[in-house]
Amino acid sequence: MKLKNLVRWADRVDPNWGFNLVLFLMALGAPLVLATCPVTTRAEAHKELQNGIEKRMDEHLALRQHEAKHLPLLNVITDTVVRLHKDGTLLDLKTPLKSPWPATDLQLVGKKWVDLFPSDVTALVMQSVKAAMESGGGQDFFFRHLLPGEFREFEARIVHSGKEEMLLILRDITERARLEYQIQEITEREQARIAQDLHDNFGQLLAGVACLAKELEKNLAEKSLPDSAHAADIYTHLVRGLTQLRNVTRGLWPVELTANDLSAALAALAADVSKIPRLNCRFNCVGPVSIPDSAVVLNLYRIAQGAIANSIKHAQAKNIEILLAAERHKITLQIMDDGVGFSPEKTAGIGLLIMGYRAKSIGATFETDRRGSGGAMVTCSLVVRPVPDSSRGES
Repeated sequence: MKLKNLVRWADRVDPNWGFNLVLFLMALGAPLVLATCPVTTRAEAHKELQNGIEKRMDEHLALRQHEAKHLPLLNVITDTVVRLHKDGTLLDLKTPLKSPWPATDLQLVGKKWVDLFPSDVTALVMQSVKAAMESGGGQDFFFRHLLPGEFREFEARIVHSGKEEMLLILRDITERARLEYQIQEITEREQARIAQDLHDNFGQLLAGVACLAKELEKNLAEKSLPDSAHAADIYTHLVRGLTQLRNVTRGLWPVELTANDLSAALAALAADVSKIPRLNCRFNCVGPVSIPDSAVVLNLYRIAQGAIANSIKHAQAKNIEILLAAERHKITLQIMDDGVGFSPEKTAGIGLLIMGYRAKSIGATFETDRRGSGGAMVTCSLVVRPVPDSSRGES
């Protein structure tokens, strides 16, 4: 190989190799003919090389200055930014200063996603990669991942950034989800208080007035006075108002929850949902279900409510089934529909995270899955400890 061809080859592989090779050959006294300029003397070759080195050093310095200028901007970003190959390889990443990940950036670069995350999260990410490459747009999704100490909730957005590359932004929303769950709890306590006040005060007042109106109608009718018809109208409107008030208080706080009767509350919920046009909701209970803990009853009921709301709003379901089953010391709640099912192409929403937090707060498991026959299925399972029998001396 001629020397100039050797230099050209080295420069194509890595410009630094090209310069180092030229310096090495010059140190050996080899006559060089540079491709950029027909220089034949060592002095002229050295000068040309020196100018190239100075130019490269200026470019390197400018690059360093540019990095130093924009590095603070990257450091204030609290998200994890990942350059991801379409096969799942992490090409590059930038983690926040307070990184939730146990490994450093350099330790993660070059690894495959499947080696770092469980199979369900990997499947979700790779499906989103495929959808983003096909559509050319961004894909949003949520996932939960176990990190040292606890599960963390992540919101992710992935976009097509190159021929075979994706840009993935991961945002830790654990605290946001926890706060939203706390807001839900506060809202429920206020709803229960308002429902109780409406029932005990305004409801009783309306009921009393309705009794008076009925008595007035009776007295006027006995005297054959025409105003008895007006009294009857007043009574009818009061009864209608009482019915509407009961519906409002029932929506705020189902009366069955006061008695910890989850089966009755879910049956009433299914009946209310079935009143929606072109929607059928069926409730099935397998075995006697006894849950003495009011917090468990409330959270299971709210999980069912949230799953049904998702089926109606996002899945366009026409048929919904609520299943409550008790087997030995295990209670299972399932909500199934015939809608479009869960899909990575659509944002999961914070609702599923709230349901997951509700399940976690009572020590239950929470899973979502696609049904084989189409539609989605939400499953919440809870192990209930048997109540100790004091007569037998158990503790």
